Amino acid sequence: RNQGVLPPARMARILAGEGAGQFSSDQPAHLGGSGHSVPLSVALDYVGDILDESSKDISRLKADVEEYTQLCNSMEEEIKSLLSASDPQTSTEDTQQSPLPLVNIEEMYTSIR
Repeated sequence: RNQGVLPPARMARILAGEGAGQFSSDQPAHLGGSGHSVPLSVALDYVGDILDESSKDISRLKADVEEYTQLCNSMEEEIKSLLSASDPQTSTEDTQQSPLPLVNIEEMYTSIR
């Protein structure tokens, strides 16, 4: 709400004309309220479309992050191979240790949920 985003259930109630607020009357229709509301099925279709779009965006961003991670990991391997080729006295143990651990995308994704 601080960011101007309402939960989908609250949006469905507002679109259906339930509850108080700028989108509905404080009084029920049978007590003199406006009685104008969006049918719940329409409200749910609207919210469903928003959720579908959000899910698509999340999936796309997750795929982008995974691709970026793979590119970073391959670049790190390329750098290691170039460094080991330029300095033959570097032990293989030193080249296998990375200052940056491999990123676990699934773990990171669940931690931000």
